[in-house]
Amino acid sequence: MTEQFFQFIVNHWALSAALVLIIVLLLLEEAKNRVSGNKISLQDATTLINRQRGVWIDVRDADAFRQGHIVNALNFPPVVGTAISLDKLKKYQEKPLILIGQSDSQASRTADYLRKQGFQQAYCLAGGLSTWVGAGLPLQKN
Repeated sequence: MTEQFFQFIVNHWALSAALVLIIVLLLLEEAKNRVSGNKISLQDATTLINRQRGVWIDVRDADAFRQGHIVNALNFPPVVGTAISLDKLKKYQEKPLILIGQSDSQASRTADYLRKQGFQQAYCLAGGLSTWVGAGLPLQKN
């Protein structure tokens, strides 16, 4: 059986190489998510909001926020890079914070920053606002 396996690999080297590449890329993506450890699914985010009185923190700029945001979300766009106003967020320090951006890259970096500042329950909605809209959930416009 082992001989057949190796014979298959030799005969179909391109297919085997593609499989190995896909497996490596999947493992790297999983490792990246585990290192940041802050991305959560829409279902998990909703559970934190409903059961633990979590708070939506929208890290997009004020114009994007006014064009459409999650109901009851607070707008805290980063001032420089990932730094956001910690003084105004202190009252939410013991609650789960679910950060949301247009995509999850800036929100993820900001959640990492907040964790380093003592906000242990800072998370990022995986996929950002696109995940919310893709699920057919409503946006509030100001």
